Amino acid sequence: QVSQEQHTHRSAAAELDASREQAKQMTARLEKAQSELEEQRASTEALARKRSIMAAEAKSSVEEKLSEANAAREELQGQVSQEQHAHRSAAAEMDASREQAKQM
Repeated sequence: QVSQEQHTHRSAAAELDASREQAKQMTARLEKAQSELEEQRASTEALARKRSIMAAEAKSSVEEKLSEANAAREELQGQVSQEQHAHRSAAAEMDASREQAKQM
């Protein structure tokens, strides 16, 4: 009977050791997976920051170009307005000259 109990005790101890080893291996795998997930999260965050910076730079560049285009448009509109005024003045002078020539 003692021999049987010793055998049972050794079997239970061996099972317990096997379970502990299995738990250790599972814990190691879980820690490794957690570490990999943490690395992926950090990488994803870095990519998101980079994408955000690039989007801000692109927006800034577009806004700068739009501002330049608006300034150029305003300058051209000013030139066109001056030319129209000069054309009207010249036309009025020509009309006055024609009228003066008729009267002579």
